[in-house]
Amino acid sequence: MTKRLVDIDDDALEAAQVALGTAGLKDTVNAALSAVAADTDARLAEIRNAFAAAAGVPFTDADRAEAWQ
Repeated sequence: MTKRLVDIDDDALEAAQVALGTAGLKDTVNAALSAVAADTDARLAEIRNAFAAAAGVPFTDADRAEAWQ
C-alpha cells in the first residue's frame, strides 16, 4: 500500500461515509475505490453479455436493410 498526500473535499467525504457506512478516511477511500471498480466490472460484464446475445440473433439481409432505413 502506498501513502499519498491528497486534498479531499470534506463534504464529499462525509457523504461517502454515510453512503458506504464507513467511519475513517482510509476505510472510506478504500471502500469507494472498491465500489467503483466493482461497478465498472459489472457494467462491462453487462455490455459483453448484451453483445454476445445480439451476436446470436439470426438476422436476414432484409432485416439488416430495414434496420438502416
